[in-house]
Amino acid sequence: MKKILLFSLCLLMLVPTLQAARIKASMSWCTFLSPADGPYVETYLSVWSKSIQFKKLDNGNFQGRIGITLIFKQGNDIKEFRKYELKSPEINDTLQRDFSFIDQQRIPLAEGKYTMEFQLSDLNTDDAPAQSADELSIAFPTDKISFSDIQLLEKFSKTESQNILSKNGFDLVPYPDNFLPKTATKLGFYAEIYGTDKVLGTDNKYLLSYFIQSNETGKSLTDYMKVRKEITKPLTAVLHEYDIQRLPSGNYKLMIELRNQQNEIIAGTSLFFQRSNPDMQFEVKDIAALDITGSFVENMTIKDSLKEYIKCLDPISNKMEQLFGQTDLQKVDIKIMQQYFLNFWLIRDMNDPGKAWLTYKTEVDKANQVFRSPIKKGYETDRGRIYLAYGPPDIIQDEAFPASSSGFSLNTKSDMDYGTVPYTIWHYYKLTEYQRDKKFVFANPHLSTNDYLLVHSNVRGEVNNPNWQAELIRELGTSDRDNVAPNGRYNFKSGDNFNNPR
Repeated sequence: MKKILLFSLCLLMLVPTLQAARIKASMSWCTFLSPADGPYVETYLSVWSKSIQFKKLDNGNFQGRIGITLIFKQGNDIKEFRKYELKSPEINDTLQRDFSFIDQQRIPLAEGKYTMEFQLSDLNTDDAPAQSADELSIAFPTDKISFSDIQLLEKFSKTESQNILSKNGFDLVPYPDNFLPKTATKLGFYAEIYGTDKVLGTDNKYLLSYFIQSNETGKSLTDYMKVRKEITKPLTAVLHEYDIQRLPSGNYKLMIELRNQQNEIIAGTSLFFQRSNPDMQFEVKDIAALDITGSFVENMTIKDSLKEYIKCLDPISNKMEQLFGQTDLQKVDIKIMQQYFLNFWLIRDMNDPGKAWLTYKTEVDKANQVFRSPIKKGYETDRGRIYLAYGPPDIIQDEAFPASSSGFSLNTKSDMDYGTVPYTIWHYYKLTEYQRDKKFVFANPHLSTNDYLLVHSNVRGEVNNPNWQAELIRELGTSDRDNVAPNGRYNFKSGDNFNNPR
């Protein structure tokens, strides 16, 4: 499912917006292949009623009217054109305008690349129309397994009378957004798979799985994994609904994968979505029923060792998991600890949780060796936590023994004119899918220890201190320190190191 968000209420930072209108609406589209009629694109539009004008009808009710234009172009050639009017449901009181209404179109298009131009007008006003354009590609190769786009659903039901929402015996009500707020308790989706019979042979078996995966870690969530056996055929429909009441806030991918009889992945597709669920709380609930027999935790019977293993997970744990490691860990018996530890790694790698743990433990051992201090294990230090959470930096600017006053200066002042503590700056080219060019500044105010403290970062959720350079300065009074880098101006060598890592 591809998406445009109309007007200025942006829920996803990377989604383009339509200009010059106050209409608030979401539009998405999916491409499908009909075995009988060929490829087509479906468009899904949802308009928020409060953002448009309602006019009184002859029957005394009120109604909104939206003008919609869709143009599909290849170069300067118009290949398909739709212009139509969408009417809202009638209401008897304009104070009742707190709902969205949906439009769906099904448009045949040959395979190829298109520019899709979209225009939206409130026909009850003189406002300028909202306009946008995006690229659209339709391709269903016959020599390999292919997929439709994944369509998110608000709800679905069995078809009683064929209509525009009907596919393969079900009426599918689209959800034209990939942001799921707290009020969304279900995640429904529909997709089609084409050509398994041609690639794998007629009446052969394969394994179809669909699941939710963390976008940042790439790890699958075991509570949202479904697997079924299928027989090859020209078209296979995938229709499912997840209960997401306990899915925490975050960025995710909805994954569909096909495996052959040798359990090898032979095809797959995915859809990115965001979830906001701030009230979701971690509970030990289903963990108590988890069978550890034969698992890698079965022989972890020394309580103090297992407790240490759980504590070292803190840098890669979410808030609810951290709460367990910091508080609940002191109250549970070793079996619950084993079950918790197994569940933690199953969430991140359901296929081989033991290997995932050993891989992480190797990094913990490195952190303990390099970053430990006289009173802290390496994973407990700020540098150890960042290393384990994000991996090794691409560039390290290390000022363990800061340079002399000949260092970089914009205001004839170098770091050493004030005297700096040892510090280091870590630079990551790509921290996550949506965070690039990110940096961490660590300072060692104790001089004699190896415990560098995080004093500043431009990473969301980390310490952000516009006057961080003052934290590097020693041998000054408090009032002097406050004026070292007023308003966040990086006017010393440390600022050059931050802005120009090398």
